[in-house]
Amino acid sequence: MQLLRSLAVPAAAVVALLTCAEAARGQAAGADSVCTYRSCALRFEGSRLVRGVAGEMVARPGFISPVRLEPHMAGDSALFYAAKHDRAATRAAWLSNGGTLALLAGLTIAVIRDRRCEALASGSCQDGDALHVTAAGLALGGSVATFASIPFTRQARRLQARAVWWNNARFAP
Repeated sequence: MQLLRSLAVPAAAVVALLTCAEAARGQAAGADSVCTYRSCALRFEGSRLVRGVAGEMVARPGFISPVRLEPHMAGDSALFYAAKHDRAATRAAWLSNGGTLALLAGLTIAVIRDRRCEALASGSCQDGDALHVTAAGLALGGSVATFASIPFTRQARRLQARAVWWNNARFAP
């Protein structure tokens, strides 16, 4: 019984904070009456999402994750394109980051193998070609995944522009 009481207060506090944060986000996105194009229109400066003439930073990408647009958009069309952007950008990031990691792992294995290689008269290594095949497979697979991310990145850029345009269209007179 004492354990339940000790957990109830922190749980209630967390629920209250999450509820307040959600309400604040909704108010900021839907406050058309106080927002003008000059003060609330969104745009990208490099990879950062900024608001208004002052350029207040709203969002920026993480170390390996893209900018999420959906929490910062208002209006049906803007939310539709923002959700599609978030999916395409996440897919592109996974392919690009995973491909780069696999490519680097393959190259690292190849370099380590070549340093430990005791060449035979035929020119191959004494320890067999299992590591060579692994390194080549990782490098090739990583390259393919990285190149496969390009169409998703281009799609995400187009969807990003549409989401921002539809979001800013609500400020037109």
